Amino acid sequence: MTATDRVVAALKDAGKTVKNTGQDSFIAQCPAHDDGNPSLAVRKGRGQALLFCFAGCTPQDIVTSLGLRMEDLFDSPKGVDYDYRDWE
Repeated sequence: MTATDRVVAALKDAGKTVKNTGQDSFIAQCPAHDDGNPSLAVRKGRGQALLFCFAGCTPQDIVTSLGLRMEDLFDSPKGVDYDYRDWE
């Protein structure tokens, strides 16, 4: 299960409305505030779930309200690996 799948599943388990808006992209009711009109964007990033609440909730607030941890936003417990290349 990817981090994005984990977040989407947690949102659905919390009874929040979640709509697919494209490939690996969702809009949902934010669990960190009283959200009558979905304002939480959830997207799959490179090895991680990206969260943005248009009402200003922080990722920490969102994750905590879902009973998740910040580490749950990553596909791997080690985080994300980036390749840095020497351009010489």
